[in-house]
Amino acid sequence: MKTAKRTWFPSALVAALVVAGCAAGEVTSDDSDAGDTDTHFGPDSDTDTDTDTDSDTDTDTDTDTDTDSDTDTDTETDTDTDTETETETFETVSIGWCVLQHPASTTTTESVATEMIYGRVYSAGCTELDAFCSEITAQLGYGDPAVNPSTDPGSYEWLDATYNSAHTADNDDEYQVAIVPDMAGSYGYAYRFSGDQGATWHYCDLAPGTDDGFSVDMMGALTVN
Repeated sequence: MKTAKRTWFPSALVAALVVAGCAAGEVTSDDSDAGDTDTHFGPDSDTDTDTDTDSDTDTDTDTDTDTDSDTDTDTETDTDTDTETETETFETVSIGWCVLQHPASTTTTESVATEMIYGRVYSAGCTELDAFCSEITAQLGYGDPAVNPSTDPGSYEWLDATYNSAHTADNDDEYQVAIVPDMAGSYGYAYRFSGDQGATWHYCDLAPGTDDGFSVDMMGALTVN
């Protein structure tokens, strides 16, 4: 039996021989009857370097920005300006003449009405031919017989007189009213007429009335017992 001889070479030399062999493109395997010689160049060295680098970077960035801006501005401005200016208009007439018709004097007691006291008025184009002149205002006043009511009307008490439809046959309108005195004493009385709703007045004493002006001596006389 033949004995195989193993010869060991330094690993650096083995590496050089391997490189040279690879360069020449030759691989030699020698089996001989004289003996088998296995040549191993240094120890077996297997170096497996497996580097698995798995870098998975998953970046999920979800940005949901929901901005709901609802601005409801309801501005209602209701300006109702109702300006109503009512100016009452009325017809005016001129007073041409007036008189304290009758009685010239009368007597009563406290809180008892006197007889009717009458006054007449004329306005051209208004009182003529038995027509009622509605634009005329008539009042009877009584007070201190020494005071002239045409210059100091506030010192007298004035009563509204009513139209006397029974008076006809001339161009004058006649008015009537009774006095109900609440205190005993002596009083003077007189009529006044207005053709402009009381803005101006015409004061009337006994006949001939306004034809000769107004005088306290020509007023009616009231005695209250």
